[in-house]
Parts: sequence; structure tokens; C-alpha cells
Amino acid sequence: MKTRGLLNNVREKKGLGDIKDEQVSFKEFKEREYDKIAQMVREHLDMHAIYKIVKGIE
Repeated sequence: MKTRGLLNNVREKKGLGDIKDEQVSFKEFKEREYDKIAQMVREHLDMHAIYKIVKGIE
């Protein structure tokens, strides 16, 4: 039995629904994680100031 099947059996006994298989490639997984990091950076850093520094604008 695969891990997903084992987990779903345990979940069924606890009255929970199955975990659906979502097969994604490692490349797609990495892209999603990079997108999450990029979003956090945009939310928590002053991107305008960073762009000014990178471009050498004072």
C-alpha cells in the first residue's frame, strides 16, 4: 500500500475525507515555492527603494 492510501485509511477511520492525489513535477513545485517567496518579499520590503538602489538612483 502506498503512503497516500495508508493516510486515507487512517483519515477514514477518523471520519475525515480522503486526501486527493495532486501530482506535480518537481519543477512546478519549485516554481510555486519561488512564487510564494517572491510574494513575501514584495509584501515586506520597500521594493521601490530596492529598485532605486539597484538602478543607482538617489
